[in-house]
Amino acid sequence: MEVLPVIRGRWPAAARTVARVAGHAAEALQIESALASADLESVALGSALSLDALARLPVARQRLVLRAWLRQLGLPVPSERTLAALRHDMLEAADDRLPRVNWPGVSVHRYRRYLHALGQAEEAATIAEGNWPVGSAFDLGSLGRLTLRPATGKGLRRDGLPPVLRVDSRTGGEVFRPAGSEHRRPLRKWLQERGILPWRREQLPLIRAGDEVAAIGDIALWRVVRGRAGRALLADRVGGTSGADGERGDDALRGGRQGAVPIDCPPVVLLLRRWLP
Repeated sequence: MEVLPVIRGRWPAAARTVARVAGHAAEALQIESALASADLESVALGSALSLDALARLPVARQRLVLRAWLRQLGLPVPSERTLAALRHDMLEAADDRLPRVNWPGVSVHRYRRYLHALGQAEEAATIAEGNWPVGSAFDLGSLGRLTLRPATGKGLRRDGLPPVLRVDSRTGGEVFRPAGSEHRRPLRKWLQERGILPWRREQLPLIRAGDEVAAIGDIALWRVVRGRAGRALLADRVGGTSGADGERGDDALRGGRQGAVPIDCPPVVLLLRRWLP
């Protein structure tokens, strides 16, 4: 406490100088924050970042954007060393690689030239499995819930469904015949072609009608049980984007999807609140 009076006695302008420097530092932080926000808006697509847009920024601004992005997602910002490793791995890894950088509580993935960050607890979540009586809701645990509602048009045909559906996850080897197709496809390849994020694929519930996969999460419907006018069942919906006939997709699930627009009546069969932007 005795230091400040001594300093003021020896250098009378010291207090004014310290206050001025502190003010300049606060202004610099405000400018830095505004710049980071503007840059983030220019490189973000939903909750993902465009790697190509990020790469066009100077290195210092790349670091600012990455920090602002993580804070916006409510995720902890890593150390300078880990942030440098994140930049390097995501920008320099070959296009056929799927780099991933972890630090406590966070995973950042690169997929199809976009960066995706999520909490490790969310990434490790698994769906609940079991029988789903038509007309009831099915709880998926932390990943949301399944619901069906009457609708007209595209959907699951009411008279094509058994009274009880089965909900489970992928075990490998599943095949699927999507709406609009005459041929069955390996589910693994179908998900790859649609750009479904690899770390989300095991979290997609498969809705089975007997031995057939009636729907793949809220991504697609089986063609045999597609709805007809006045005879369809559709899920409650919060947001969504249109895809091919009988299909839909979410930016949170797809890698690098652009130009997606909301639609009023998507052919979905479930509600996954945690996955929607």
